[in-house]
Amino acid sequence: MKLVFDTNIIHKDFHLHGSRIIKLTSAANQLGYDLMIPDIVVDEMVCQYRKVLLQHLPGYAELLMLVTRTQGRAEKLDKDSFINDKTKEYEAFFRSRLNALGIKVINYPKVDIKELVSKELNIKKPFKEFKEGNVGYRDALIWETIKSECSIQKALIEDPQIVFLSENTKDFAGSDNALHPDLVQELKNAGLAENCVMLISDVITFFETQINTELELLEQIKNALVKIGKFNRFEINEEVKRVLNEEYVTEVLEETDYDGGEHFHLPGYMEDPTISSVNTPTIEDVTVRRLTDQTVLIEVEVTVNVDLNFFVFKADYLLIDEDKAPSILDDDWNDHYMWCEGSVDVPFQLAFRTTPKLGKILSVDVQVEEVLNTL
Repeated sequence: MKLVFDTNIIHKDFHLHGSRIIKLTSAANQLGYDLMIPDIVVDEMVCQYRKVLLQHLPGYAELLMLVTRTQGRAEKLDKDSFINDKTKEYEAFFRSRLNALGIKVINYPKVDIKELVSKELNIKKPFKEFKEGNVGYRDALIWETIKSECSIQKALIEDPQIVFLSENTKDFAGSDNALHPDLVQELKNAGLAENCVMLISDVITFFETQINTELELLEQIKNALVKIGKFNRFEINEEVKRVLNEEYVTEVLEETDYDGGEHFHLPGYMEDPTISSVNTPTIEDVTVRRLTDQTVLIEVEVTVNVDLNFFVFKADYLLIDEDKAPSILDDDWNDHYMWCEGSVDVPFQLAFRTTPKLGKILSVDVQVEEVLNTL
């Protein structure tokens, strides 16, 4: 689901460190929301910042004059250059901050000017009477931006594609604070589902009734997997053992590079390893989050203890830390090598993608990291 927010959601939060945006970005990562901001909202924030600079400029110019005068000179501020430079610096910072937070900027939409003028003349939302001041041109561009992110769906029952966070009920909402009927009709005229955009004007309630509830559900799933090993049809221990079976782990550890040299995941001093036993996997950590397609991703950190025999070059054995040194089975296997045994904890990362209620596994990804320590 796409979550688009208006300027009033981050009003004067110039550095994007406020509680609202931090909560949104944190929740989006776990709940699979795509956070988005119209480019016109970026421009409005930059304009707000410029106005604040202009508001405080006289005091800053006076202070600069006072400080430089004490140093035997009287430096005057080039006000236009100062404002322009600082505004450009801020815009670059703001866009960089959005990128760091994982918030996508939606480009200005392609609009039919004649259609916009017609809506303005007929006072169709988000336009309003001229006597009210701003007739709503920027709001109209925000709405066009949102529409550009909608797509035609064929499902009989559809969830909203976009959640639009805006406290501007005057221009976007009807009497019930839901999306204004004019805007709903626009969606229908474009062949879109009338509920594909959901307007949220009460951000606090949105967090309490939707975001927090969904986060709590994910936490319940995680707790069930950790404490009892099961949620719905997904049994985490059985699935981990099924994937990390003895044959698979052995194949991974005995795999060598393309030149037939060192093994990928074992310490370099272990040569020609032979797996003697693969022990039951141990789950170290579990993370549960939802993806944008509403499927659930269960990420599991696992270690598998493996017993093995291998050869070690005699000179290399002297370089191994004493507390990590393997047991020697034959210290004079030949002139150059000794035969050893030991065990290693092999770290794996598993990612199970499941249906929303964990009823079916859709895919499994496995990553294995290099073994650094010999036990």
